[in-house]
Amino acid sequence: ILGRYSDGPPSPPQSKRARKMKASDG
Repeated sequence: ILGRYSDGPPSPPQSKRARKMKASDG
């Protein structure tokens, strides 16, 4: 969750999904 919030500015749904997947992977 921290990683997702660390993103900062609101990104498009695609970017958010990619980040979410990466965070889950990590």
